[in-house]
Parts: sequence; structure tokens; C-alpha cells
Amino acid sequence: MDLRQNQITVGELLQNPRARAVFQRRFGKWMKHPMVQAAHSLTLAQLSEMAAVYLPKKTINALRGDFAACGRRVTLPAAAKSPKRRRGTRPTGTSCP
Repeated sequence: MDLRQNQITVGELLQNPRARAVFQRRFGKWMKHPMVQAAHSLTLAQLSEMAAVYLPKKTINALRGDFAACGRRVTLPAAAKSPKRRRGTRPTGTSCP
């Protein structure tokens, strides 16, 4: 997903089902908080700066990586076999559902 140098808005991220799933997976019940609606106009850079008060930089960078991975497809080499997965799990190599 093109984060436009972190100038993409939270509203744009939430419109993308895969990015929304990243938010949901990382923040769960907090996604129902009224401030989420208020944050729609914030850019990812602004949100990261505000979140730095509460979250470690490592977590914020991992979240950005998850969003960036949402637009990439994971491909396996032709000779590689897909490992058996349990139902409801996602393949390794991507942080995006």
C-alpha cells in the first residue's frame, strides 16, 4: 500500500479493508472509541507523532510496515510447497490479512 511518505490519512487507511484489519488486530476494542472518528483527518505521520507518547517506536514502525505490506502480494517460489495451515490463520511473510 502506498503510504505517500506517511501523508495518507487515517480515514483513507480505514477505508481499505486490509489496513482496517491491521488496525483491528493491533488495537481491537480501541477501534470503537469515539476518537477514532475524530482521527480520520490525521495523517499517518501525525498519528505516529501523537502515538509516540503511548507506544514504543518499535511498535509504531511495525504498524507502518504492516500498512505498507497491505498492497504487496506474497508469492512462493514455484518449487515451494504451501505448508498446511490451521483454519483462520494467515500465511507467514506478511503482516496484512
